[in-house]
Amino acid sequence: MDRGSSSSLASSATVGTNTNHQRHFQGYGPDKMQEIDAGKMAHNGKALTGRYNATPTYGFDNEQNYCLNSQQLPSPMPPPPYALARVSSTRNFELENHTPPACPGSGPIAMTNGTIQLRLRDGVRIDMTLDKVRVLNQRSMVAVALSRNCSNSALIHPNGRILQSGAKVEIVTYDGMKGNNFVRYAKMWYKGVSFISEACALIYLVDTAGTGTTTDTFTDLTKDYTLAVFYDDSRHGPSYMAEAHDVIANSAYICTEDGTEIYDINGFRITQAADGLVKVTRVDNKCLIRTSPGNGSATLTTPGIHCTASLGKTSHLFVRRNEKRMHFDGSCFIVRNAGHSAGFNENNLLIVY
Repeated sequence: MDRGSSSSLASSATVGTNTNHQRHFQGYGPDKMQEIDAGKMAHNGKALTGRYNATPTYGFDNEQNYCLNSQQLPSPMPPPPYALARVSSTRNFELENHTPPACPGSGPIAMTNGTIQLRLRDGVRIDMTLDKVRVLNQRSMVAVALSRNCSNSALIHPNGRILQSGAKVEIVTYDGMKGNNFVRYAKMWYKGVSFISEACALIYLVDTAGTGTTTDTFTDLTKDYTLAVFYDDSRHGPSYMAEAHDVIANSAYICTEDGTEIYDINGFRITQAADGLVKVTRVDNKCLIRTSPGNGSATLTTPGIHCTASLGKTSHLFVRRNEKRMHFDGSCFIVRNAGHSAGFNENNLLIVY
């Protein structure tokens, strides 16, 4: 039933997929990763596609030691629950935060690697180069990065990971509430939306004709791709420290009567409400990053992609690019394209609508 030679699957079909899953991972390893095609986001492919160790360290601050000629990216964020390394749910990861917490209005600082860092309340940190931004919500294990022209972006959340490379969007989902151990993958690209479950032997494609099987590859997203989006091809490094100081000197800060803090830095407006909610917008209003340390929510909106995620009663991960959609509620995983829908239900069985 390959897409190139047969018709789509029958409507409303339910197919068991709990078979040996090794077949679809042929060619899906650190030595056979599909290249990131937009912006050549990494100079060192091996650094971006290596898998996590079984006992990783959890260090949000390690990336400040990144230098322009590094042979390897800094230690990544912890691996996703149940995915690949299968980290024990009883393990506690501790934040390696060696910098004193920010005081309200303490302002941005220039780092030795030529970046600008702004520490907000409740464990939220904003990193900026002269042309890019990255938001870390340490309390909720959320990270978001955006390139200068919004063509590349990445989001990490307890419910999954998203990597946008131009017109292509790759996604991996897993239940951050730990109600199941299903891991599903999707890729939005010019052919449609490809998707698969870790426990499935077949890869499916939803295109303009419907749903059928196909052959495809998926990028290993266990690395922290927000670092690649943030650092690659950006103006940072010791030679840019003087410009970083100039940006800080020209920044502005106010605190409103209701306790909202507002920073205007390098064409970005950063606000943190009294309840901790952080918003990062461009002056041209073409992008939005939003995250809350209190409820684990995150939003990324650009002209090319819209993503939302949350935990708790509304736990979900949602991605939209043009007519393509992916929605995950912690158990059911659905992709949509050109009026056709398919995915996996709460029992990890294939559903075609």
